Amino acid sequence: MAQASVYLYVSFGAGVVADSLVAISLCVLLFKSRTGLQRTDSILTILMAFSINTGLLTSICALACLITYAIWPQRFIFMGIYFALSKLYVNSLLASLNARGTLRSKDERVSSLRSTRFEAMPTSVVFPMQNTSGTAKETFQNSV
Repeated sequence: MAQASVYLYVSFGAGVVADSLVAISLCVLLFKSRTGLQRTDSILTILMAFSINTGLLTSICALACLITYAIWPQRFIFMGIYFALSKLYVNSLLASLNARGTLRSKDERVSSLRSTRFEAMPTSVVFPMQNTSGTAKETFQNSV
């Protein structure tokens, strides 16, 4: 029983460390990827907040498993939290897959707003035209 206890401590501790390292490294890499463009930086900020939220939630649940096992090893309270931990992993995976559509639509809205800003500006274009007789030149102005 003592050998199983050591394996559980190592397993729960490794889970806490792994979840924390993944969340922290993802945030650091996203922070270093900032370009200075507002559109890109806003999406990176959303991704950083999302990775912190999902990584923090799974880290807290893994830490709760470790603490409850350390305090009450004979009561199996940690098992209930451990079973919920696997569901949290699946939910964070599904949430990240679902967030792709929201981020993509946000990116399209920002780019469409920028393109409509440029389309609304009228420009005068002058086309020199020559008659078929070749004598008189006319100009044609068109607003685009």
